[in-house]
Parts: sequence; structure tokens; C-alpha cells
Amino acid sequence: MTNLPIPVMSTAAPGNFLTSALWNAQVRDAINFVLNPPIFFGYSTSTVSLAAGVFTAIGLDTEVFDSYGGHSTVTNTSRYVAQVAGVYEVIGAGSLQSTSGTLLAVYVGKNGTIIPGSEVETPPMSTHFNGISSPPAMVQLNVGDYVETYVLCSSAASTANGGPWCSLSVKFIHP
Repeated sequence: MTNLPIPVMSTAAPGNFLTSALWNAQVRDAINFVLNPPIFFGYSTSTVSLAAGVFTAIGLDTEVFDSYGGHSTVTNTSRYVAQVAGVYEVIGAGSLQSTSGTLLAVYVGKNGTIIPGSEVETPPMSTHFNGISSPPAMVQLNVGDYVETYVLCSSAASTANGGPWCSLSVKFIHP
């Protein structure tokens, strides 16, 4: 039961009969949507080379779940594209390989533009993974809008690979 539209509730009037069509449209579909909202979590298992001082969208080659088919591992792999309009909670995470003295910044973008309140950065670390998650951000998405995780480092570096170090989480909250 994927890609269910947000149900539209009607107002019952005296004398209406409870038909199976009315039950399915008013009760079953509403419950199915609540039990199966749009959610997505994906991450990159590949290394991404980052230029110094440039935010780079991170491609996601692994999907843990994608209940509405908003992500492709073939085309525009960094993007989750909204299939249902509404308010979503989004979180991006980024991590660098062991890189001494490199600042790391992460934000989540909507249609290529930063979502206010989603950027975070860490001070330069030494000799171990340097990773961080953006704070949860609420964003209004229309059908076709997309969100991505962007990562920046202060000197040329590569993202960590082999696990969910660079990721994107998207959860439908409200119509």
C-alpha cells in the first residue's frame, strides 16, 4: 500500500447509509495512510571527494526504507523527492575520513537552498572520523520538491565510506 493520497474526510448527513465505498474512503484509507506515511532513510557507502570550502550534495546509494518511492539509486541519487505534499522532518549527516585539522559543516537543502536552522559545523578534529548530524528541521514540501544532505570541509578531503556515515532521513509529519 504505497503512495496513498492524504484522505479527505467527508461530513456525514442524517439518513446516509454506511456503504462499503463510504467505509473504504472514510475509514480504511485514513487508517492506511496513518499506518504508512512517507518515510525515507538512505546513506552513502561510497567515498565522495570534497573540494575545500564548497558544499557538495551527497549521493545516497543505499536505501534502508523508502515507503513512497521518493528516492532513486540511479538518477539524482542525492535527492529525496516528495510524493505527497506536507510538512516533513529532515535530518542530514556527514562524516569525513580521518583528516587532521579539517572543519566539517552539514546542512539539509530544499530544492538546492539551505533549510534555515539545519546547518551545523564541528571544529577541526585530528586523527579520527569527524562526523555530525544536522538538527531536525521542519520543511514544507510540495509534490516534486526535493531535499538533500550537503557537506563542506575546510580543506580538500573525502567523506567516510562503508557505513551510514553520510545520510538523509525524511519523515512526513503533517499535511
